[in-house]
Amino acid sequence: MLDLYNMIGALIPMAGPTKAHPDDAYREGYAAAIDDALKKVDQAPDASTAAIAFALETDEGMTFLRCWNEGDFDAIRREWPEAPDEVFEDADPLFKRSPSQGSAG
Repeated sequence: MLDLYNMIGALIPMAGPTKAHPDDAYREGYAAAIDDALKKVDQAPDASTAAIAFALETDEGMTFLRCWNEGDFDAIRREWPEAPDEVFEDADPLFKRSPSQGSAG
């Protein structure tokens, strides 16, 4: 019966015995690595996130997103000159940030 309890404890660390399981350190390290990766993803600037945020602020948001999704960046520059550079970074292959603006990352 104790072996069954230890096996369940290995699957559900909080429900198991007080004695640490050998895989606990591995699980904790793995969980920490995933948390770190998710934090980096959340902090990374993303053109799609910037495009959606801008679309929510502008009058013709769906039209803007349609142009952005189809890669019609010339139309975006023409129709939405106030669009931030972040909507073009890594989305528009011809986009070059001007040296005076610099990069936040």
